[in-house]
Amino acid sequence: MRKTINDLIAVVESTQPHVVAGGEARQDLDRFTARSGFALPSDLMAFYERISSATLVESYQLLPLAAWVRTGAALQGPEWAESEPPSWYAFCDAFDGNYIGIDLATTAAGANPILDCDHDDVRDRRVIASSFTEFLTEALRSPDRPFYLGADFQPITTVHLPYNPPLTWLRREYHRWSVDPEVGPEACRHPGCMRLHVHLSVLCRRHHFENIQRLPYPFDD
Repeated sequence: MRKTINDLIAVVESTQPHVVAGGEARQDLDRFTARSGFALPSDLMAFYERISSATLVESYQLLPLAAWVRTGAALQGPEWAESEPPSWYAFCDAFDGNYIGIDLATTAAGANPILDCDHDDVRDRRVIASSFTEFLTEALRSPDRPFYLGADFQPITTVHLPYNPPLTWLRREYHRWSVDPEVGPEACRHPGCMRLHVHLSVLCRRHHFENIQRLPYPFDD
């Protein structure tokens, strides 16, 4: 028989290290909704009304609501917050530099997909459960290792993300491209461009960057 969210909360309360939610649990939920623009699904709301954080089977740290941030920010820092959808929040630290996220924009089928947020892969997010209840069930059922890392695990789907690095990061990371001298004497071979080419390329700074990086040139020259 499938356990309800209340059954699963009782298991966490009786078997896993956790912090009991205080008298401001409702206010914490309201503050998160005001900050994010999204309400938690009912199963997560029920959990956080009783438990403010928990460590599950030594593999997952369920974060307090105040520590929830956008998935991009969790993985790569605050300036990357806009690199992933605004409804995606990291709610669980997987202890390996990666996080588990949730899509708070409920689907037409009533799902709130749970996402494997791998810091080594900024373009793909595996959907590993259709709800927090399903995630919690599988996590407690597999104490030896994260269930979604098993060789026979099949994700529900994989979401492909456009590569969307922040402009500030691009400018800092690729500053050398903005000062690479355009030595010529031949003109850039990009159609219609009259600038000179840079050393070791037949293109100018702008078009060499865009050709190699497949991103818009981030500098103003």
